[in-house]
Amino acid sequence: VVVSAMPHLWTPLVAPALKRAGIAYVPILHDGAPHPGDPAFAWHWGLRRDLAAARGAVVLSGSVEAAIRAQAPGLPLFRLPLGAHLAGEPPAAARPGHDFLFFGRIRAYKGLDLLRDALRILHRSHPDATLRVVGQGDIEAAAPGISALPGVTVEPRWVGDDDIPALVGSAHAVVLPYREASQSGVLPIALACGVPVVATPVGGLSEQLRDGETGLLASATTPEALAEAMARIMDPALQARLAAGALRHGEALMDWEAQAATLLAGIRPWLEPAPGVQA
Repeated sequence: VVVSAMPHLWTPLVAPALKRAGIAYVPILHDGAPHPGDPAFAWHWGLRRDLAAARGAVVLSGSVEAAIRAQAPGLPLFRLPLGAHLAGEPPAAARPGHDFLFFGRIRAYKGLDLLRDALRILHRSHPDATLRVVGQGDIEAAAPGISALPGVTVEPRWVGDDDIPALVGSAHAVVLPYREASQSGVLPIALACGVPVVATPVGGLSEQLRDGETGLLASATTPEALAEAMARIMDPALQARLAAGALRHGEALMDWEAQAATLLAGIRPWLEPAPGVQA
């Protein structure tokens, strides 16, 4: 079996050869469609070739599963929740320096304009609320004027794996204001660090986040709803309870032995040799 952890330029070229050789090809599909605003040249062509060659596929959220089923109705799918990718140990004790952290690639679909407008609303009731934005991309193109808001720090840079736990652990809450999402790699990292998450109710985010237990889901994908959730999580008692819940759930997400066993159990039924191919 060849398991492709993430689609690459060469996978649509290699996958058909694997199928012809009778070797089970199992791609892990992170997305069911290109993210709005992201480059999409040859994206659908590559996915079609991957699906045509696959013995089965692994998806990371119900949102992506539904999109793939619509494109390949007969293909066996297995859903594996995304774990927490931490290069180092999570912080022993968080030392919050900012109320909110946005961390990751800065792209239009991630809703930084929603976050900008939500912060303006939040400042009416919580004028001292702070936000740290860290990630590669053009922040002013994604959310014009956000850098000038009081309490906002913008760091347009790449963050190495070893530095991620300390960065995430420095926040009271991670905020994911996405307009669209397959699932989030940042969300399980936050939980593993014991940091609760505020997110919009889109795509796989609502599956990954346990509302009221590991964070808060906004009631809608609007600045008003996001600001309301951000205001709620600034309550110290609620933040502490959600942080404890995040840490409990995050411990399971870091168990890679269990995740490997789950993956193997899920794809094992697909690994019988193809007809006419000797085992």
